[in-house]
Amino acid sequence: MSIYGRFACMDCKIHLSLGKAIYRTPRVPDNRILYFHLGGQNQPINTQSIDNAALWKLLADHAGHRLRALVEDSTDYDLLITDSEARRIGGDSNHDIPFEDYLQDWPGLLPPSSAPLPSLSPSHELLRLPHPSFLAFERTLLRASLQLSSQPQGLITLLVPCPLPASSWLSRFLQRRQPASLDRYRHLSLRILHEAHLPLYEGPLATPSPSSPSPAPSLPPTPSSYAHLFCHHCHVMLFLGSASLDDTGRPLFFLRGHTPPLPNHHQQPLSRALWKLLADHAEHELSVLVSDDPRYAHTLAEAGTCEIGSDGPSDLSFEDYLHNWPG
Repeated sequence: MSIYGRFACMDCKIHLSLGKAIYRTPRVPDNRILYFHLGGQNQPINTQSIDNAALWKLLADHAGHRLRALVEDSTDYDLLITDSEARRIGGDSNHDIPFEDYLQDWPGLLPPSSAPLPSLSPSHELLRLPHPSFLAFERTLLRASLQLSSQPQGLITLLVPCPLPASSWLSRFLQRRQPASLDRYRHLSLRILHEAHLPLYEGPLATPSPSSPSPAPSLPPTPSSYAHLFCHHCHVMLFLGSASLDDTGRPLFFLRGHTPPLPNHHQQPLSRALWKLLADHAEHELSVLVSDDPRYAHTLAEAGTCEIGSDGPSDLSFEDYLHNWPG
């Protein structure tokens, strides 16, 4: 008899199929799952399926909630499946959420921009930040400002490779300018975009002078948080990357460092480690904690915590964790 798994937010009663549970000892289900398998022999492995993208979105949408990888015939699984309010991602019932609807317009789905920069009007400078440092940020803005110095109005669009503290870097940039030179920036607007096309800042480069009728808008919050997926039962965690936040402070998606930037659901070692963690820790209490959550620092500091994909003394590298794993 086949036994299946679901990944669920127990708080919101929303779940995603993990596929068939393949046990370490065939025909003797001992709750030691080797891996989950979604489809038939000719279908892609889980990490290359649309379900993988939906899984990464679910982790962001339900950060801070109670998460579980549930296995069929467990009490919690049966309660979830029979709950009339529960909704399945990728399901076909009236109250379920199709994959197309769930992933529509999700910024974490978009690949980073790698196309050549298009030619622009003389009043628009579009540049990429070569690497995420303040000095590179400063030099890039100075070069773009000089190019636009002869224009009555100008726009600088800056593509950055990872979430960065745009608010503090812009303030620091202006503080390092001579007061008399600030007028040369007041006619310029600045747009900072993450390379996954998520806006980090849009507004004037410098505060307009007192005679200007248009006050400067306040800076939006900058995503500078980080997130881990924790198993609270086993003190195991997986680093999910930087958390790009919406204007309410909720995570939109996670992006783990990669060169060139690559969405998490396209990073095979990372996604394989995620699916293996769900199999290894089925029925355990899981949660995604973001660094501004009060529980984050306490959980991170717990003695004996093992981080998957890291190189600390009690950690496991991706190579060791995934060695000979068939999933």
